[in-house]
Amino acid sequence: MQKTRALILVFFLQMFAGMLFGQERYGLEIGPYAGKGFWKSRNFQVGPPQASPPINLGFAYEDKPIYGVRFNLLSNGYWGGELDYSYQQNTVTLTRPGFTSVPLEGGIHHFFYNEVFYPTRYRHTVTPFIMAGLGVAGYHLSDKTMARALDPRGFGMGVLKSVDKRFIFNYGGGVKVPVSSHFGIRADIRHNFSDPPRYGLPKRSSNPAQVVLPIGGKLQSFDVSAGFYFYVLR
Repeated sequence: MQKTRALILVFFLQMFAGMLFGQERYGLEIGPYAGKGFWKSRNFQVGPPQASPPINLGFAYEDKPIYGVRFNLLSNGYWGGELDYSYQQNTVTLTRPGFTSVPLEGGIHHFFYNEVFYPTRYRHTVTPFIMAGLGVAGYHLSDKTMARALDPRGFGMGVLKSVDKRFIFNYGGGVKVPVSSHFGIRADIRHNFSDPPRYGLPKRSSNPAQVVLPIGGKLQSFDVSAGFYFYVLR
């Protein structure tokens, strides 16, 4: 974890150093977008002392619309930088064969800083690009879900965190097409991956009565989106 934090600190220091000491003139673009997120489900097991023999469980978000906004603030020549925020209302479902599923309603906040590379110079007639970066994902649960989790007659899971924050990485690409001197359209595809949220539940416990969520690996999604962008500064 300390190594990851150090890498993130270096990443952002380089970004802001470029902003402070760069001699070239940079533009600013702002634009909304909408799309859809496609999630890969996860499977895991709960074993002793909670369950013996171990039981198989599934963990899956639904494929849902996403909405967001981008601030492209460092593009010049072949390189650029971009801040990106998006939100997706979603439900993660815990499943066990032969039993009623447990739907945890809520949503996902994504915040990224991405480095952008333009194979052709920025602001050509049609500008393809590739990007990669890191940020924070906030997996949140609704008040209704947390109340049902606390109720022994509901989900009976105990106290859950309303927001579980995780470092998240992404990469992808797309294309920009200017329509006028101050306006354009763009399309993107992006692959996101982070540690899966556990909402405050432990990964393992020696207490047989403690609810655990021993899910591992990476939680992955693919976002496909389209939107507009406006030149604020050129």
